[in-house]
Amino acid sequence: MPSRYQLLIFDLDGTLVDSSADLAAATNHAMKELGFPAQPLESIREFVGDGARKLVERSLPPGKEALMDKAVEIFLRYYGRHILDRTRPYDGIQETLDALVGIPKAIATNKPERFTKRILEGLGWERYFPHVIGGDTLPRRKPDALVVRTICDRVGISPVGTLVIGDGPQDVGAAKAAGAASCGVSWGFRGPGRLREAGADYIIERPQDLVQLL
Repeated sequence: MPSRYQLLIFDLDGTLVDSSADLAAATNHAMKELGFPAQPLESIREFVGDGARKLVERSLPPGKEALMDKAVEIFLRYYGRHILDRTRPYDGIQETLDALVGIPKAIATNKPERFTKRILEGLGWERYFPHVIGGDTLPRRKPDALVVRTICDRVGISPVGTLVIGDGPQDVGAAKAAGAASCGVSWGFRGPGRLREAGADYIIERPQDLVQLL
């Protein structure tokens, strides 16, 4: 399909899939193992976006930083076993990806790369996203411009012709830093207010709106 952008870079959690239940289960398993109280789902959703280590760090009680490495280890081990228990695409995402066939697409997420690829494989989405950058792929992660620029270099498309789609300020920030456009999704973990504050170029309410935007 003709498009005003030649490359689409998608976030994963909160954008393409609702992974909050599985992330919360893994986080709270780690908290329970260490004798700490569980975090409510809404708090977990707020904590997601800057990678697994930050998620665990934000979930630990104050003053328990010495247990960070142990907590992360427990989290990763559990999450690796339960990564697709309840993680599902948002309504309309599959149809939108099908409608956007022909436009190069990539994933840029702060989730570890191995977990990102397992979700894509589990959903049968590898064909849509030949280029994947996770939070541990490069020396820096979103909102650093390196993430977007690396994908653009791999695909051979300028950032000027690239649209970054995500639910958080990290996505908007990475796009702006690289000179790409940004599209916030209001159905994710952050909401339209945070996206407006971050300066998203567009905000859409349904996945199908992306097809119309392009």
